[in-house]
Amino acid sequence: MNWRVKFRLFQVSTYGIVFADIAVFAVLTGKYIETVALFISFVTLRYAFGKTYHSQSFWWCIFISCLIFAIAITFMPNKGVSILSCVAFGLIIDYLAYKYKDYDDLIRQRNKPFNVDTCTQAELISRCDEIHLSEENKKLAIEFFIKKTKHSELADILCIDEKSITVRKHRLKQKLNKKI
Repeated sequence: MNWRVKFRLFQVSTYGIVFADIAVFAVLTGKYIETVALFISFVTLRYAFGKTYHSQSFWWCIFISCLIFAIAITFMPNKGVSILSCVAFGLIIDYLAYKYKDYDDLIRQRNKPFNVDTCTQAELISRCDEIHLSEENKKLAIEFFIKKTKHSELADILCIDEKSITVRKHRLKQKLNKKI
């Protein structure tokens, strides 16, 4: 079997674990229609949000999915109250996954070390302000690391030796990449 077939079988078995969990809780609670409405709303509404949380660990992701559906099915009102409440539960799950992903991205970004070689111009300017660089050094940093201006061009503009530009770039890079 080639690797693509194996991967597809793996995906199907993964979904099978989650579907089995959903089916077990639907049977235990007797909420068959509600469970179907919850699952359909969850799957369709999740694309209304730009992103959603996914764990880095496969088994942790399966566990979280099973747990969330088990809790939602258990506490979801029965169809006698309103079938729309099932849709609301699906929407709430999607919204919470979106907000958690936002929070997770923020934490990862905060813990990610700054790097002038991979930053955007906005991130570079923010970093320059954070470490209180002068306006001249901020402009130079943009020329060095964003626009990638040649040293010889900058040396001509500033009327200094090209070696001085190289040293200045090196010092700026060290200062900007230094962990605060």
